[in-house]
Amino acid sequence: MISGQGAQLSVTASDIRLHYSPLCASLRGEAPTIAVADVTGVSLVEPTAYLGGHVLLRYAPEGQEETEIAVPFAPQRAAEAREFAEAVEAARRGESIAEEAQPAAPGFAGLTFSAVNIAAANAEQGSICQIGLASVRDGELRSHTQWTCRPPEGLDEFDPRMSAIHGISAEDCEGLPRFAEVWPEVAKAIGSDVLVAHRAQFDLAGLHAAWRASGIPVPELHYGCSHILALHAGLPLTRTRLSDLCEHLGVEAPEHHDAESSAIACARMILALAGLLHPEASQLSVVELFASRGLLLGVSTEDTLYPVLADAFHRADAEASRSAGEESSTPDSRCIASPPDGAGQAGTDFRSGGRSGTKNAGAAGRGGGSGRRSARWSRVAQPETIPDPNPDADPEGELYGQNVTLSGDFAPYDKGELWDALAERGASIGKNVTKKTTLLVAGPWGKKTSKHKRAEELQEKGQDIRIWSAEELYTALGLSRHVDEEPPF
Repeated sequence: MISGQGAQLSVTASDIRLHYSPLCASLRGEAPTIAVADVTGVSLVEPTAYLGGHVLLRYAPEGQEETEIAVPFAPQRAAEAREFAEAVEAARRGESIAEEAQPAAPGFAGLTFSAVNIAAANAEQGSICQIGLASVRDGELRSHTQWTCRPPEGLDEFDPRMSAIHGISAEDCEGLPRFAEVWPEVAKAIGSDVLVAHRAQFDLAGLHAAWRASGIPVPELHYGCSHILALHAGLPLTRTRLSDLCEHLGVEAPEHHDAESSAIACARMILALAGLLHPEASQLSVVELFASRGLLLGVSTEDTLYPVLADAFHRADAEASRSAGEESSTPDSRCIASPPDGAGQAGTDFRSGGRSGTKNAGAAGRGGGSGRRSARWSRVAQPETIPDPNPDADPEGELYGQNVTLSGDFAPYDKGELWDALAERGASIGKNVTKKTTLLVAGPWGKKTSKHKRAEELQEKGQDIRIWSAEELYTALGLSRHVDEEPPF
């Protein structure tokens, strides 16, 4: 298949088929199938970085007058437009049409999810002007499409800086349905799937805001983040942008800031990670994939968007078990919910079990406290890879441009996930307090840490460093703090 704008295109030796998305079908009518023998001419107007293009097909079915159809392509999709035009010309010359190369798929039964990517009209969360979706069924990429729309009313002013990034302008969206009108079709395509996105907090926060601005009841759903999964996969990474990770995993990189192309790349990256992490498995759900790396899926509820998190309690139990020389079970049942209405889906309760099992609690006790100390230090350990600041973050955001260092214990949140959330908002991460540091977040610890002391020293010398509590950070990130309770999902 070749991706057109709102349609999937296929060319064989005998015919040309256009497979419209439901929205395009409602606007354009039934998609035609054109016999190659009836084609009388092909002309190409290539898309540019900012303007769409098309392939014009002229054809004359036997006994009928010549007619024509313009097959549109979105901005920045010149390669697809050329590929389609060349395939049609090759078929007219009688040349054999090569079968479309399919990415290697693990073929995991149960690995079913939808990858999503959004484009925003401006820096306001919820100003969605394009949604890309790629659907994976049992470990195979089955379909992908995108919807271009007007953002919700009140969020529909286009920032030229954003348009320069993704190539979508107010003129491109003029007369198109608003987000609220296309969302039912998107929701139908997603069904009960777990959503996956790259730097998912950005996409899900955008959807959350768009639902609210449009008066749409916020659906309860579960989501994963390909960026976080890659960071926990043990890969030797120095950069963690989607294009860099795709290159490392041998996945085709997305077209620059194109929603559909980015969703496809995200889906293929999840498949590549599944094959890398579980090469011998024949069945695997997306919940199990994330749980196998000690990760809990994020949850969207009407009131709150909970991020993808490392299961700190699961890690602590595993550390305690290792200290006592015992095996720990992975994935933990608390990370895998009973799938509703189909294999591979996430349930609504990720932590149905207690905070720690009897076996592990005993193991920690037998260790004379060493297991508890190891678990405590494991919670504050810093990841090796520092995420890059999100270049598309809101420049007016409180954390944008800050150089942030974390110190102390942030359980039940993992420092890696907090780093990701900070980077998503445009902050730079520092492992230590330096003269570049502008914000130290001091989590709970038995005494004042060396980083905390260093920040106070630099404050006394006149450096502009703010010192936040963990609760202030959670508030800025929109997270919840539940002391001595299970995480609320």
